Amino acid sequence: MRIHILSNYFVLSVSPNAEKFLSGLTTNIISASQNAFIDKFGKIVATFWQQKVDENETFIILDKRASGSLLEHL
Repeated sequence: MRIHILSNYFVLSVSPNAEKFLSGLTTNIISASQNAFIDKFGKIVATFWQQKVDENETFIILDKRASGSLLEHL
C-alpha cells in the first residue's frame, strides 16, 4: 500500500447513507467520477471528484481552496 500526501486537496468521507445525502446536494449520480455541489439556487458551490468506497461511504476529493466554502455550505 502506498500513502500519498495530498497537500493541495481536501478529502472528505461521507457516511453513512452517502448516496442519499449527496443526491440532494449535487448535480450528478454517485457512480460518476466527477460531481458538483450546488446551492438552493442551483449555483455551483464546489466541483469535486468522488469515489464510492461501499454502499454507505463515498470519498469526496476537492481542491483545498474550495473546502472552506463547501464546509460552510454543508
